[in-house]
Amino acid sequence: MELYQSKLLSFRIFDIFNPSIADGSFKLTSFRETFTKTCLGMLLNGVYPGHQRVVSSIWLITNYLLQTTAISILLYTAVFDLKNGHYSDATRQLSIFFLLVNMLIKMTNLWYHRKRTASLIDRLNYDYKKANNEFNEVEQNIIKKYVISGIFVQNVWCLMVGFVGSIFPVSAILIMTHSAFFDTVVTKRMAFYCLLPWLDEIKYDTPLFQLFFVYELFLSISCSLLYMGFDPLIPIFSLHICGQLELVNERLKKVFRKNIDILETRQRISAIVEHLQEIYRYSEDVNTVSTSVYEAIFSSTPFLSTAAAFQTFSCLKTGQLPYEFAFFFIATVVHIFIPSYYGDLLLEKSLSVCQAVYDCNWECHADKSACRTLSIVMLRAQRPLQLSTMFKPVSLMLFSEVCQQSWTIFNLLTAVFK
Repeated sequence: MELYQSKLLSFRIFDIFNPSIADGSFKLTSFRETFTKTCLGMLLNGVYPGHQRVVSSIWLITNYLLQTTAISILLYTAVFDLKNGHYSDATRQLSIFFLLVNMLIKMTNLWYHRKRTASLIDRLNYDYKKANNEFNEVEQNIIKKYVISGIFVQNVWCLMVGFVGSIFPVSAILIMTHSAFFDTVVTKRMAFYCLLPWLDEIKYDTPLFQLFFVYELFLSISCSLLYMGFDPLIPIFSLHICGQLELVNERLKKVFRKNIDILETRQRISAIVEHLQEIYRYSEDVNTVSTSVYEAIFSSTPFLSTAAAFQTFSCLKTGQLPYEFAFFFIATVVHIFIPSYYGDLLLEKSLSVCQAVYDCNWECHADKSACRTLSIVMLRAQRPLQLSTMFKPVSLMLFSEVCQQSWTIFNLLTAVFK
């Protein structure tokens, strides 16, 4: 119980920058109107569920080809650097390589599960509409609290990908601008250093360099938009489930009120059971959409975070300012912390249903049928809802394991290349 209370306290601390709902200014609207940035990120990449038009399909295929080309070039460069003993440069290329691979997995996942994702959004819209029309003020505020938390996650991730996505091309542009004004020979710098097969000797010639820089700029924008579109999506769904579970807990407190006949009590319990079944089905669909992506993210993060930290310390040793990979490292940690945090919250909220059933004053009533139904609800609630990879639940425990793995790999790298 103390652990559960500590989680709720950290939840309130993490949401300290959320707008207040006490003044009634926040209104529940549709998913698309509430989470505009997330929808925009998916829409501009051609993977918004339920928006599979011809233009979107052509844009998606084009995006796939451009991303696959970038992945091939980065892998070619990393292999070349490894063969020539440029291990620091190789880790730089491989970090961007894994980043783009994760992006392709997310695009493929959103496209493959587009119907299921569309149904999840439709169900969320239905619950928002139902909250506006049928819920009392207390129940509406429960839903609003978690919607606002979802907006907060969306804004945090939007800010993060904005910094990381722009830092590499902006840095290259600033260096070239400074060189144009203060140096006799203008320095040309790519946003992401790489080798071009068959064209490497002429890659800094004006037409090819400009074309490739625009290509790199497109990659940065496209990658940022997709991360802005997909990564807040699963936490938003998880928070919606948490809100529905808290709603169930609130209704369980009132299921055995005085002056209510047995028939009405049974009807209330039946409505709660149906609601829980819908929540469990919704959670299964969310897990189906997210499992393969989270497996890829949590498997690649130890290398990504280690590579970013290694690059940061390598720059510090040479007296350079490591702002590019310092931001990259922070974003990598945030990338796994947010789903881990809200996955942990989902687990705690689902377990709280069991406690809510136990505390609903069932022992003061003699209706055996109602008590038998509640015992089944309690038994099911002991199996918590959770986000998961293919092998482990997504929680703060998994976050700590990934951090330990990253630290181990970092120590190994520093010892080998000391």
